[in-house]
Amino acid sequence: MEETLALRHGMIYDVGDDGRVAVTFLSNPDLDGQPVSVELVLVDGDDAERGVTLHVGDRFEYGGESWRLSGIDEVGTYDYTVHLVKEEASLGGSSTVDR
Repeated sequence: MEETLALRHGMIYDVGDDGRVAVTFLSNPDLDGQPVSVELVLVDGDDAERGVTLHVGDRFEYGGESWRLSGIDEVGTYDYTVHLVKEEASLGGSSTVDR
């Protein structure tokens, strides 16, 4: 079974060996007319932060693990959920974020 993370508004989640991830922004396509995007902050064990902006289907590498934004529930509401899926293979040089 694949490993998933369901990120909720205002919560911080563990990812990788010593990393953390949180949603910092979710766009609203009904207001801006653009495809939905999510901004994540990734924090490593030394509290160094990196930001990444993703659309559904985008992949990123962080803490030696590859993740994909698989979907977003309840877009346009305060109760949204952002779904990340851990990928089996490393992205190599094509990663969005690499720490």
